[in-house]
Amino acid sequence: MIHGKYPPRVLRTLRHLGRNINIARRRRRESQQQFADRMGISTGTLKRLEKGDPGIGIGQLAMAFLVLGEINRLDEMLAFDTDSLGLMLDLDRLPKRIHQPHSRSAGDRQRRLSKGDDSPYSPQGERGF
Repeated sequence: MIHGKYPPRVLRTLRHLGRNINIARRRRRESQQQFADRMGISTGTLKRLEKGDPGIGIGQLAMAFLVLGEINRLDEMLAFDTDSLGLMLDLDRLPKRIHQPHSRSAGDRQRRLSKGDDSPYSPQGERGF
């Protein structure tokens, strides 16, 4: 895999993740062969994962988390309700003001009902409540 196409920050993060997987495996007293067998991969692929090779598939990474008993941490990664940048961007997109809809006269409402338009939505998409 050509590493030049990944920014240095990404490569550092992947190496750190690989090191963390290596430490977690050793803390559980599993050899590379045992761990690889449980993941369903070769020891060579596990070595690449533990070195932080960016060519490792996301499925293999997920299997490492599963075998380590940490799949919930992968599941929670970038969860929409804890994505602080995403939440901040959503707040920036909220309208500054909410305009009160114009009230309609009783006669206007009666004319709409007589035409059969008793929907709370007008043809222009304006809510009638």
